[in-house]
Amino acid sequence: MPASPLLLPTLRSALGSEFELQRLQVLYALGGTGVQGWHRDQVELFDSSSAAGLPPLPAHAVNVFVTLVDLDVGSGPTEFVLRSHNWRSAPGGRAPQTGDDGVRSFLVPAGSVIVGDYRIFHRGLRNG
Repeated sequence: MPASPLLLPTLRSALGSEFELQRLQVLYALGGTGVQGWHRDQVELFDSSSAAGLPPLPAHAVNVFVTLVDLDVGSGPTEFVLRSHNWRSAPGGRAPQTGDDGVRSFLVPAGSVIVGDYRIFHRGLRNG
């Protein structure tokens, strides 16, 4: 996958010309799986106190989702909070909700690719 001529320009744009594949895994949700909590797949490189006042860091890793099935509202698509890679910590107060500004699911056909910053808050939705 990393050698894909379709994917390489996107990865180079996000990470620079030198990057490496750290992990390859398959994730799936069985029918009846409930909504996940909002989460990041990785903690910040620096804790919030040492990063206070610094500008947001560039991407140091990305998630590449290759959809094996059509993603529609019934198949439990992943929901993302756009721009949350710039957040220093989890949102305080009210958690983001489906339909909020910046909260998006990508409803796409099987074989589609979704690339996102590793630090973006996301969750799997209910898989009917």
